[in-house]
Amino acid sequence: MENAGLELSAKFALMPNCLGHCGTDWFAGVFGRYLAGKAKNGELKAELEQFTAHHSYLKLIGDCNRRDAFDEKVVEAMWLGNELLENVGKKDLQKMMLTRFVNAGMQKERAKKLAENVPEGAVPHHSFHVLYVGSISGKIMPTLLNAEKCLIRSGRVIAVQGSHAELECWSLTGRRLEESLLSVNGIRPERALEKGEKVALHWGMACTKISEQQEKALITYTKRNLEAVRTLSRAVDAVGSTYSTNL
Repeated sequence: MENAGLELSAKFALMPNCLGHCGTDWFAGVFGRYLAGKAKNGELKAELEQFTAHHSYLKLIGDCNRRDAFDEKVVEAMWLGNELLENVGKKDLQKMMLTRFVNAGMQKERAKKLAENVPEGAVPHHSFHVLYVGSISGKIMPTLLNAEKCLIRSGRVIAVQGSHAELECWSLTGRRLEESLLSVNGIRPERALEKGEKVALHWGMACTKISEQQEKALITYTKRNLEAVRTLSRAVDAVGSTYSTNL
């Protein structure tokens, strides 16, 4: 169902939007009303289409699999990973960069260089954008700390206290305990979390519950893109060499 895909997309988009990294100034308000049953699917979809990179990858995966961009499996593929990623070829990725990214404001020379050097084996999972492409707008500095924050990571709930949760999760330096947000600007994507449940983290927020199968896919496709970018002489090599031993 489309609304399941829309909601999953919005959960991952919420925190970076509230931080001012992407999307419109009205997205969070629309999503809050959507969760309260006061906004329709079309309103939320219109807002999500304004997330340039996010929507570009969804369109790419959807078109290559003959599915709608907000089909739940398409959204899952982009953010967590699944078999739909296997149907997207290198040429498809390159074309997206040279068209949609340039139309969104990326300099043509940068888009051309990125497209020419897409590493073999890379897939249009969110980790590819974080580790290889980076910010289209230039709002997010390409640092290891920002890469860790932006990468989708999995965590196990240790305890829940109000609007925060203590999680055991993996990071650039190995497994560790860390505190995550459960709500921002009065919006709480997951209403109830219990000890032992698995969640996906994005920019410091536990944005959605995930299954063991989804966690496995997340790690598999993140590692795959890390191995792909390690073939390039880029600063992200430092990330790859760390992640390859800690995922």
